[in-house]
Amino acid sequence: MQFRETAPEWQVPRCVVNVERIDSVFLKTRFADASGALYKVDEGGPGGICDRFPPRPRETTRMARFEPKTKTARTDARDVLELISRINRTPPPDFDTMLQGSIDVDAFPQTMAVMLFAGAFDQLTGWNPHNYYLYHEPKADRWHYLPWDLDVGFADNAFGRVPVIAGWNAAWPIPGGSPRPLIERIVDNPRLLVRYRCLADRILEDHFHPKVLLPRIDALYGQVKDDLADDPFPHRRATNPEDRDFNTIVASIKNFVRRRYKTARSQLDDPGQSATHCEKSAASPTSTRETVKRCPTELRVIGKTASKITFKWKDNAKGEAGHVLQRADGENGPQFRNHIGRPGRESSSRRTPGVVAGRTYRYRVYAVHPTPDGYRGTGLSNVITVRVPDE
Repeated sequence: MQFRETAPEWQVPRCVVNVERIDSVFLKTRFADASGALYKVDEGGPGGICDRFPPRPRETTRMARFEPKTKTARTDARDVLELISRINRTPPPDFDTMLQGSIDVDAFPQTMAVMLFAGAFDQLTGWNPHNYYLYHEPKADRWHYLPWDLDVGFADNAFGRVPVIAGWNAAWPIPGGSPRPLIERIVDNPRLLVRYRCLADRILEDHFHPKVLLPRIDALYGQVKDDLADDPFPHRRATNPEDRDFNTIVASIKNFVRRRYKTARSQLDDPGQSATHCEKSAASPTSTRETVKRCPTELRVIGKTASKITFKWKDNAKGEAGHVLQRADGENGPQFRNHIGRPGRESSSRRTPGVVAGRTYRYRVYAVHPTPDGYRGTGLSNVITVRVPDE
């Protein structure tokens, strides 16, 4: 990204931002071999989270969620599907070896860490499985993950609904939302997890420490502050509803940097057993009488379609920052993971998209409270099993 001042003779100077496109020119400047297949994932959909994709499409089937962007990219995206198959089907003992022969195993964990520290949740590495490119470099025979559309970040509870800090653990970087087989298998592999944490630790200290990042934010704001005063789209400038002007937005960004660093530093220093288990996600004992009294109860479905489910529950907490809905696939088996947050006190309902028609899920919810050491959760609600209607 580059900042420039434009000053035609008949106009007052204005600040413009040029964001480089990911295309053939980008590939030539970033890779030794730019002749490979480039795919864009915009809307997401089946396969977009690198999950299994049954049934296997025919040669002539166009894979809409993997849009070919170079001449060597296939309309059926068969090479991408082969990568996805390896990600899902390789036995655990062979997974790290397979991955090293398939993707850039340093670049992707680095991207995971950067997106997490920046709160850039609108990604495969975050809550929404889209906004990325996949490039296969022929000479190296490796796939590269290229994020794009990074227009949200540095905001907790972004748009009033995404619990970035409470729901995204730096030591166990599995976000809420739909399952992410690639990320989950990296986290489940001890060697790859150690590799990720080492990279994340260095990135946190070198680039996201408040002493490093806050002066850069001030400097960048100083470059554009005068031009932002003439912003023609003020209604689109706030990721957080409580932000009222650019000064409060920058103050909010800086506060996020401080909180994200403190929380991430603590998580990397003391990872615990697993942040994906409810005991770590809720971070609170469930046996005390007081905690049980504060648990949400009466979780139930009040509406469902093939594309979304609406829940309601009884809110028994006081002074909470919000609630986190957890989800697990199937009637039994996979563990629960944080799915989506509902910020705000007295919250007692949530609509969740990101479901697949005909699939069965289990859900439960807990409340979270702010503490000096980060968010702490109550115990868990009842578990309900929901089958999504067929299309």
